[in-house]
Amino acid sequence: MEATSLVKQELIIISGPIAVGKSYIIKQLVQDHAFSKLGSGAYLVEQARMLGIEPSRLNLVKLGDQFHEQTDFAWVVHQVAVPAMTKAPELSRWVFDSVRKRKQVTHFRDALPDRVFHVHFTAPEHLLKSRYESRNRDSDTITKYAQAIDTDNEREARTLCGLADLVVDTSQADEDEATAQTIEGFLKWSKLS
Repeated sequence: MEATSLVKQELIIISGPIAVGKSYIIKQLVQDHAFSKLGSGAYLVEQARMLGIEPSRLNLVKLGDQFHEQTDFAWVVHQVAVPAMTKAPELSRWVFDSVRKRKQVTHFRDALPDRVFHVHFTAPEHLLKSRYESRNRDSDTITKYAQAIDTDNEREARTLCGLADLVVDTSQADEDEATAQTIEGFLKWSKLS
């Protein structure tokens, strides 16, 4: 699957800590701004089923970690993003939810030169904890906030702001304003690329 066939496609990659608002913003990009969503979850579920593994959250994390080790974190680009984008060349705007490792950012940029716009979302710790604890997700009620942030993925995801083309503080902007900042930054970047 050649990334060179994707020259007219642009991709926003999203990063940031848990409960920062990434899911809502991605939903808005898809619903209101004609982005198509890419993510690794469906791929991991499919692979788990093919391997005869129960697709529980813990098993999917373990499988993703195995793929990270086998591919130096490149599988999200070469097994998920590029194939999906290649299959739909008529779609020009994509968003990937979400990068968690520095090497993932590097692999995206290497595979899709000048086609990747990286947005990192941030907020103060007390606000992230409050948002996490107020969410009604089954996985969040099982896992306490302190446990959820005590992972290598979460620790590294929080450091990606230094690699981002745009950093948005979601404590200074509500989710709609954060989406607007993302689109504004993307459009400026797109004109220059």
